[in-house]
Amino acid sequence: MVKSILKTINKKRFVVSMPMPIAKIQSTITDLLPFPPILTKDQCEILSEADNVVSDNNLTLKDLDIEPTDVEEEMKKWLWRYKDGGQFAKAQ
Repeated sequence: MVKSILKTINKKRFVVSMPMPIAKIQSTITDLLPFPPILTKDQCEILSEADNVVSDNNLTLKDLDIEPTDVEEEMKKWLWRYKDGGQFAKAQ
């Protein structure tokens, strides 16, 4: 998802995949520092949970008259402001 967002806003950033046990250690240490951590222990807990799968006895998108769309196409509508020259570009 992060790589897709970066592609949408035409930014290049170094993205590192980190195993969860290492991320938990890192978050425990950075939670003790006086500045905001990159990743918190709570975030690690949420990311560690098993995927939630909806059972068959729940309403589907079709039942709710919702037409699914491509997430990358929808991101373009919302993330344009973060591109160079977008809404949050520095005022000259």
